[in-house]
Amino acid sequence: MKSFRIFKHGTLTITEVPLTEEEVRECLELGKKRTEVDEEELKWWFRHNGLSSPRAHAIGLMGEIGFEKWLNSKGLKRNVDYVRGKTLVRTYAEIEQDFTIWNKAVGVKSADNNNLEDATKFGTFLYPAKIMPEEAIRVLPYPKYLVQTVVSTNKKTCWLCGYVDEETIKASSIAEIHRKPTHRIAIEKYGPVDELLKKIKT
Repeated sequence: MKSFRIFKHGTLTITEVPLTEEEVRECLELGKKRTEVDEEELKWWFRHNGLSSPRAHAIGLMGEIGFEKWLNSKGLKRNVDYVRGKTLVRTYAEIEQDFTIWNKAVGVKSADNNNLEDATKFGTFLYPAKIMPEEAIRVLPYPKYLVQTVVSTNKKTCWLCGYVDEETIKASSIAEIHRKPTHRIAIEKYGPVDELLKKIKT
């Protein structure tokens, strides 16, 4: 099975997953398509921490692809060991968590940065504060586990930075970022992604 480079960046244990030119291109196109469906057909508008909707959706998809490639490298098979949520949906009922692995909900949050230094310079990663009224209207609850990735389209790379559990997300501080309440999860709280599957099984 394929293995990926693993290295330390501060307190984080990083797994580096290469993306192909085709994967990046397809995600950029799907990002545009999803925005068209969401905003033009369904009249759904989302805020994306300063990114345009097409770019934000594309980066999210690249993070999911990187994570799925890592799952496959561990021997997990789609629709056997895990289910991946739909990319394009046309009703609220179709919205699912990014992944369900052995019946546990796993979200993937992706940041758009060319390097890990920029991605980690504030000492936190961000996640919508769904416990606050302004964000409580979101369709999905908190995932049981949240994987953080950093994506560089220039380097065609997805860095898997680690994971936290639902309790850690909810216990993290909340600040208003881009006019919405957002959890600021301390980087040192993230465990190595290689420990995630063991944690899910327990």
